[in-house]
Amino acid sequence: MASSRGYVIVVEDEPEILDLFQDILASEDYRFLGFNHPYQLTNLTTRADLFLIDIMLPALNGLTVARELKSNGYARTPMIATSASDRLLTQAKQSGLFAATVPKPFDVQDLLSLVAAHIRA
Repeated sequence: MASSRGYVIVVEDEPEILDLFQDILASEDYRFLGFNHPYQLTNLTTRADLFLIDIMLPALNGLTVARELKSNGYARTPMIATSASDRLLTQAKQSGLFAATVPKPFDVQDLLSLVAAHIRA
């Protein structure tokens, strides 16, 4: 069995999109852990090579999630923001918390290129 290309943790509240991320990442041999609510990340201790975080989440927004992850052991782990809202993606870019942003709907090859680039970095 070939080794994994990296471990990607995805925070996405839409089950269909979470499943889509899993299928896309698995097709390229990435290991995947998905969460559909930010509170599920409490006490996360899993090694991660990259986070994909939706900005519009229930209870906490993705900026808050990223800030908390960075202050709880993931300061050097690259994070990519996803959203269907241009305004929220602009906020994510300006926050300095994210290495990149991905608009929804997204191009699969663009997403995979970003993931590969930031895991290698």
